[in-house]
Amino acid sequence: MKRILVVFAKLFAFALLVSLASCIGTINKNPIELIAPKNGETNLSFNNLSFEFSVRTTGDYDLIIRDDKGDTVYKETISRVSGKVSHTVPAGKLRPGTSYRWYVRRAGTDSIASEMWRFKTRNNSAPVLSNPKPDKLYNEPFGALALTWDANDPDNDVLKFEVKVYRKGESTPVFNKVFNDPSGVVKDLEQLTEYEWTVVAIDPWGAKSNELRASFKTKENEPPQDIRLVEPEIRPGQRVRFNNLKLKWEGVDPDREDLLYTVTITGANQSRALLNFQKDTESAVDLKPSTNYVLEIEATDKYGKSLKKTFNFTTVDNSAPEKPTLKNPSNNEKINVKRFSSIDFQWDAVSDPDDDVVMYKIVIKRGNLNVEERNGLTTTTYSVSLPSEKFRAGERYTWYVEAYDKWGGVRRSDEYSFELYSNSPPSKPMSPNPSNGAKNLPNRIRFSWYATDEDGDKLLYDFYVGDSPSNLKLEASNLESPEYLRPVLFDYSKTYYWKVVVKDGDMSVEGDVWSFTITSEDKPPTVPELLGPPNGATGLKFNNLKLSWKASQDDKTARDKLEYIVVLGEADSMAVVGTVTGVSTDVIDFVISNLKPLTRYYWRVEVKDSFNNFAYSQTWTFTTKVNTSPKAPYNPSPADGSVLRPGAVQFAWQSRDEDEDTLTYELRIAKTPEALESATPIIRNTENYTAEINEEGTYYWRVTAKDPHGGQASSTWTFTIQKP
Repeated sequence: MKRILVVFAKLFAFALLVSLASCIGTINKNPIELIAPKNGETNLSFNNLSFEFSVRTTGDYDLIIRDDKGDTVYKETISRVSGKVSHTVPAGKLRPGTSYRWYVRRAGTDSIASEMWRFKTRNNSAPVLSNPKPDKLYNEPFGALALTWDANDPDNDVLKFEVKVYRKGESTPVFNKVFNDPSGVVKDLEQLTEYEWTVVAIDPWGAKSNELRASFKTKENEPPQDIRLVEPEIRPGQRVRFNNLKLKWEGVDPDREDLLYTVTITGANQSRALLNFQKDTESAVDLKPSTNYVLEIEATDKYGKSLKKTFNFTTVDNSAPEKPTLKNPSNNEKINVKRFSSIDFQWDAVSDPDDDVVMYKIVIKRGNLNVEERNGLTTTTYSVSLPSEKFRAGERYTWYVEAYDKWGGVRRSDEYSFELYSNSPPSKPMSPNPSNGAKNLPNRIRFSWYATDEDGDKLLYDFYVGDSPSNLKLEASNLESPEYLRPVLFDYSKTYYWKVVVKDGDMSVEGDVWSFTITSEDKPPTVPELLGPPNGATGLKFNNLKLSWKASQDDKTARDKLEYIVVLGEADSMAVVGTVTGVSTDVIDFVISNLKPLTRYYWRVEVKDSFNNFAYSQTWTFTTKVNTSPKAPYNPSPADGSVLRPGAVQFAWQSRDEDEDTLTYELRIAKTPEALESATPIIRNTENYTAEINEEGTYYWRVTAKDPHGGQASSTWTFTIQKP
């Protein structure tokens, strides 16, 4: 038995060692493993070499390549990868015949990195050229001749090509240029001349290809063949613009020469030279409207041979500028001469269909008298001073603007009016409530004051409050009535300061700074504690929903004399939805209906004691449920398929709504099922209707029950009217 135990112990120890070795192997396994190129691999491509590695954890990794000096020649961060990763190093980053070391690390740190492997690129090979064109050809164009050849590079290097063109028998080239592609164009050769040309390819490492040689002979010069007018496109009966008219043409030459152009335009008894022996093939010109023009274009080649061609066209009639739109002063605006020292007339800039320069004329009238008139304006503003002999308080004025061009085109704006008046400021706010220096006030106050305006202007008010006269902050602006109920409760035993600024639309008057002190004797009720529905509850019904809270306590007000104010609504529209008084129970309930389905509501409870001190609960939220459509109407009368006598037909039905919504009904009656769709609906709030039907035949009737939230359901039945 003892021997068996010893053997068992040895076996257990061996198994434990194997297990630990396995765990250690797993723990020590490198999280980044290199795959290719293999360590020590040689004769690799130095252009577009692909690197592969594997990572165990998703993340960002740096691929780093260094030369034998330890300098980093390439670094690329590969983002959000895991598993096997492949990356190609672009051409030109590695050199031929060079030894490198490469590894991969977690982006930005060598603390998590792969092994470092070595590789060597193969030696560079020179490119090879072949198949030059043209070669041993005659009658080639000398103005522009395309040269092509085939190029091959074993290393896929990006090549450059040096091309030289010689007159036959000469050693100095007449053309020498480096191209990036295996083709090029040589220009401006001579007619009837024999040429030789060579091309050599050079790779980025300085290796040169074989030199290709070829020859050709140019043709005899011919005159230009044609001149085509590209712009404007001239069609029968079509006219062209006259401002900034773009003229564009092209010459056709059999020798592919760059031609020289002489361009003249004649019209309205006037001739203008636009170009004289220039290579340009376009020009812009300003002409006159409604005028016939002759455009003459002459193309001349380098040997003096030429072609002349004329084109006829007519310019369009002039169009007036767009209609100006007046901006300031606005129509029927009243302007206070005591507030403004000038009027800045403004209008929108307008465009001209013909791109003419637009100028403006402003006319200001009092009755039928022009009191101000100014033309030649190039801006869209004009100012007059107030008051003056021309512009007096108590007068009404009209004004308009004309936009015009140099050809006589005019467009006039609408006519606006304005009135000048002298406005007196409103009175200083007075009769404050609470009165200045009032003490022992409750913690919520409805402020009020009094102000007048002898001009009868509508007054607006800005309300300021703070804890010192020098620290008043704007709390409400543009109040339309002289009162303000502050939603935030004041602190007990503290003195506050307030003022009102009254505005009549033109002028404002700042009131005195008044003060008041909040009571230190009568404390507010305890804060109502909300009970239900739980804060954040969802899927609640939107009719007959019960809100509950714990009743408040107050030292000086009986429990049944406390007034609870329920405030409820969506985030930006909370409002008072009801009050509760005369309750002495520990828990108070309030039932609310007619909420919207699938809506998030906020609610709180405010409590007020007999001294008008307030306290309010936290604000909780709940979300109502999805609306459920009504049940399809049932229990019809007359019963489906009934046979009735002519006369009064008593319709009745029943329906119900799971959400307790108040339903409305749409009743349709027709002789066919198809006619039900177009039949005039009879809207009912009750589940009955009486109709007089005397014509014999089968009738179809449909009742659709609808809830306030868009839910609806329908039922269709039939009955027959049959005489006895």
